This record gives sequence, structure tokens and C-alpha cells, in this order.
Amino acid sequence: MQFNPEIEQILANAHALARAKKHEYLTLEHLSLALVQHGPFAATLSKYGVDVNHLIYEIEQYVD
Repeated sequence: MQFNPEIEQILANAHALARAKKHEYLTLEHLSLALVQHGPFAATLSKYGVDVNHLIYEIEQYVD
């Protein structure tokens, strides 16, 4: 398996989100939030008409 620093960073951010919220498990929602907050992915979503800030808000509300 090849090392991909971007994926490693997304996973690290997802882990940090879960820890910051004192969640026992890293879930798909933490990973989704970290992915949506990743600049290149957010830019791609924006190109397809996604309101990235609203999506981040919605995922954060769900995670909380």
C-alpha cells in the first residue's frame, strides 16, 4: 500500500475531531466532516454547486 499524505492528514483530522468532542469512536461522520473540510475536496464540491459551509454545519450538528 502506498503512503498518501493527504489521506493521512484527513484521517488525522477526523481523529482530532472525535477526540475534541470526547467521542469514544471515530465514525463515518467524523471522517465525512474532515473530508468536507479538506481544501481540494471542498473545492470540488463547490464546483458541483454544493454549499460547503452549510454541509459542514449540517454534519457538525449531526455529530454533536
